[in-house]
Amino acid sequence: TLGFKATLSEPFFLFRHPSLFIRTFIAIYIVVPVLTAVILVLVPLHVDVKTGVILLAISPVATTLPHNMLILRANPPYVYSILISMSLIAVVMIPISLAILTALPLKHDASVPLFEVVKLIAQTVLMPLIIGAIIRRLAPRWTERFSQPINAISGKALIAILLALLALNLDGITKAGLLSFIVLSFLTASALAAGHFLGGSAIGDRAALAMAAAQRQTAIA
Repeated sequence: TLGFKATLSEPFFLFRHPSLFIRTFIAIYIVVPVLTAVILVLVPLHVDVKTGVILLAISPVATTLPHNMLILRANPPYVYSILISMSLIAVVMIPISLAILTALPLKHDASVPLFEVVKLIAQTVLMPLIIGAIIRRLAPRWTERFSQPINAISGKALIAILLALLALNLDGITKAGLLSFIVLSFLTASALAAGHFLGGSAIGDRAALAMAAAQRQTAIA
């Protein structure tokens, strides 16, 4: 239902505000991946944990975030533009970042074909947003009426899926070790701080960028 609230012009908001675009890009695709690389070089973690952390660090913004960003009074055009513009940039940044980061902390090839990145981003981000925006344009009353119930159902389904994944992977999670969780907590806090610092003067936009820097699209990872 993300596209139910977005107009077709809002995703291009950041391209019309270059200063905010640059700061958003730095928070998401420079600060977080660079800090992740430094930490993973210094801290002795299992290669599987390092791989997972790197994939999260370079993935685009989580599609579940815009609703929470809007609750925090972030500017709607900025919210939708973060999702779209940073996802489009991810088509280029993910292969480049993955090649660099895996060569340093992992020391083995974990590259992915460009087409696979494009396909995943189109399926998980672009197409749902475009379809939702088109439905809103054709049937605005319908989207206004059903967006909240659909969001509620989706939220409950997401929680159920996360709990199921947690149960299925509990053994692997416990084997990751306390140090892995300390590293993840530190990186999350650092990403929140970077987004808050670079988000500008508007409190809602600072909160939105902090969330965008810290929470990534796990389906891409």
